[in-house]
Amino acid sequence: MDRDAQESTPLLREAGRIPPRTDLDHQLPPINPAVRRVGALQADQIHFEDLVRDQNGLRFDFENHPTEVAFALVVLLQLRRNRKKPSAAHDLYERWLATNGDEQDAGYLEKQVDAMWALFLAEYRSAQDIATVLWHQFPLDRAGTTLCRVVDFLTDADSPRSLSSHPLVISSLEDAWKSGIFIRPSYSRFIPYDALATPRVAHFIDWIAHLAFLVLLVRYLLYPIEQPHTLVGGLEYQWGAREAFLVLLPLSFAARSRTLASIGSLLVTLAFLASLPSVPHPDSASFTLLQWAATLLPLGLNLPQAPSHLFLLQHSNSLPLAIVVTQGLSRLLPVIVSFLPLLLLATYLLSLSLVDAFFRTLSDQFSPTPMETRFTFLCLFLIVVSLLVASIFVLATSTSSGQVSQDPWERYSPSTGESARRAFLRATTSYIGPYPFPAPFNLLHILLIGLARDVARQFRVRIPGLEVAERILWRVVVGPFSAHYGYNSDRNSDLNFQTPAHVLRADHLAMSRRSSKRQRTGGVSSFGASFEADASSSQQNNPSSSASSTRRLPISVAPALTTLCARVFAANFVRLRNNEDVWARVSSQLKALPEVLIPRIFAILQSICPTYLAHEVIVTYFLRGPSIILSKELPGVKQRTLIDIARINPDVHELELTNFDDISDGVFANLLRSLSGLNRLVLR
Repeated sequence: MDRDAQESTPLLREAGRIPPRTDLDHQLPPINPAVRRVGALQADQIHFEDLVRDQNGLRFDFENHPTEVAFALVVLLQLRRNRKKPSAAHDLYERWLATNGDEQDAGYLEKQVDAMWALFLAEYRSAQDIATVLWHQFPLDRAGTTLCRVVDFLTDADSPRSLSSHPLVISSLEDAWKSGIFIRPSYSRFIPYDALATPRVAHFIDWIAHLAFLVLLVRYLLYPIEQPHTLVGGLEYQWGAREAFLVLLPLSFAARSRTLASIGSLLVTLAFLASLPSVPHPDSASFTLLQWAATLLPLGLNLPQAPSHLFLLQHSNSLPLAIVVTQGLSRLLPVIVSFLPLLLLATYLLSLSLVDAFFRTLSDQFSPTPMETRFTFLCLFLIVVSLLVASIFVLATSTSSGQVSQDPWERYSPSTGESARRAFLRATTSYIGPYPFPAPFNLLHILLIGLARDVARQFRVRIPGLEVAERILWRVVVGPFSAHYGYNSDRNSDLNFQTPAHVLRADHLAMSRRSSKRQRTGGVSSFGASFEADASSSQQNNPSSSASSTRRLPISVAPALTTLCARVFAANFVRLRNNEDVWARVSSQLKALPEVLIPRIFAILQSICPTYLAHEVIVTYFLRGPSIILSKELPGVKQRTLIDIARINPDVHELELTNFDDISDGVFANLLRSLSGLNRLVLR
């Protein structure tokens, strides 16, 4: 490794160290066997190697390290969830003893999850690496019928806070909400079209479907079908498109999620089915179900449960406020229940007094609104007013008057922020996927794809072409709506993608501002301080033997192939670095390069794109090799960069450090004491 690079020096030391390209048929190990194997150990004695090996001690074949970490985290989180379950022991003392032991084990497992996540983030990780850890799916058992991910455990009420509230996790969730996730590479021509299947677009379509259903329901309540006096063909009323939508849409909502809005909409289906062969009339009991549905549906659409307009706004602003109001109202629920009989009596007496008192001047083209509908809307109005007053009261009394957190999610309290993040996580996971089918299109997916898939899983057979059929169904049915709404939302979004040119221009602008700021603020200096003129004059007066200079020699021979490759890589480093899919492969190849090539590539990158060499990038990729040359002029070089040299490359032979006057001598002493193989040291 200490010899110079020659023409025969391989660019990649070991081809086997490069992660292979993801294969759709790559068999992933199941979770439950690993949980049972690790569960037999002491919770505080579980190590990372125990999680990624089978019962024979052989290491699982994962695609890359983030996938391996994702599997280990899922095993720990699944074991922690099992420990959180109540004990099934019948004896009282045994149940108490088992509960205490399980709680202690759950605490140890949570600490191991925290330590593993912190160790994973000790090195630079791309957005693709973090998304792989959070979203990679693993089969729960050998049959593979149920899949689980790390994010599935974060929706639990007692999920580890180190994961659910970590800034990188929240940023990854927000990115997944806006752009979706594509863990596995694809080479289809429909990639730009399929990329429109984002959770944000799917949620918007689902929300529009709920609003359309609410409009149809309100229209039916305002102008219901009058009960005829005679039967026509055995049916009192012939169903139309409106009635069909009012019956089918609630089934679509309920199949997608279990929220107050979906449960309230099911009352509409129940009302119409109970009225067969007719439809609900104002004088029937089924019409009362429609009134309750019209009350529950608007309330459900205002809760922090998807779909809701709260997810169309900035999540860190809308969700915490909705959570603190909802939690406060839940504490007021006993008071509301105690006053409910009196409120119903008052509204009923008010409705009796409004009979034939208003709405006489309206046009006669519509029939008068039934009294039941007036009563329903009056109750809804009073409920909304009561909730508004109670919300103001709760917000005024529950908001902390102490120091406000810098995290916008926790502006009210840490527990509120945790609940708000969990609500956002549930919404993201419910709409995430390569091809999501929001309501009402999920009914077609259930009939054409879901039933066949369930049958195949039940009999453990594989139906060829089922995934292709699902993809085609999405592109034909949901794709046009996703393209329309996705294009409009992306066009009006303030978060545009920054090209490398934009980033470079911003970096140069920031550097120019910093330099001009130094010039403006350098009015009065302390006694004995040095000036730029002194530095320039001392540089001119110094002899050439001590002055730092660089000269370019004329090219007499062709550069080596390794030099040409290093120059091409450095020239395209910015573009490679900003493409996360490409960088996921390039970073692994960069780690596999021979150490003798690292200093040369690092020197070329310092001259081409120094602003892109952050501390994390330098520590992860360029503190290897026989020589290390660092300068304070490089923006990414910090004091901790020097400290990490002893940890990463204690056998370095040559070390050159320039312009580190602000670092204490103790740091240099500790660094040099740890470099046992150092032969040459240059300090400028």
